[in-house]
Amino acid sequence: AEQELQALLGLPLFEGLDFGLLERLARQCTLQAFSKNQEVAGATDMAWGFHFLVAGHAKVQLETPGGRKKVVEIVGPGSNFDECMPVQAPGQNLRVIAVGATRVLSVSREVMLAELQAYPVLAMRFIHSMSKRMGQLLVELNSHVSDNAMQRFVRYIANQLVPGDAAAVSDCVSVTLPAG
Repeated sequence: AEQELQALLGLPLFEGLDFGLLERLARQCTLQAFSKNQEVAGATDMAWGFHFLVAGHAKVQLETPGGRKKVVEIVGPGSNFDECMPVQAPGQNLRVIAVGATRVLSVSREVMLAELQAYPVLAMRFIHSMSKRMGQLLVELNSHVSDNAMQRFVRYIANQLVPGDAAAVSDCVSVTLPAG
């Protein structure tokens, strides 16, 4: 459970929480490694529990009954991709695919819900995380309604830049895209 504990310690949701809680939770978690294009989770996995991306990137993909695939988003370390689409629309299949080498920490829904009930601080962090996520989804939805693909791409690139990365405005900045 040492690797699972280290993974928990690196996740923003669990940062600074009671060490006893984290040790107990780590004993009930599973840490798995995935390679590029490997399915990290499907609808059944997401119904089973919560999954946190510890390292790497993964794409959350929706597949229609007709076989059309749409990448909903690309998530990175620290993400809980289960909250990307909390309720699936009937007849659609949600899958999470590794974009490269990826590590995922999983915990059953029952265990996580019990810990959320037992630790109000954890529950409040989880609610805050979901509220923030909802806000991001609303911004994304508004963008899809009012912006074209080029505008959305430029916004994505701009959001990848960290303030202070470049010494001056004239400096070149490099952004590595996690997926095509």
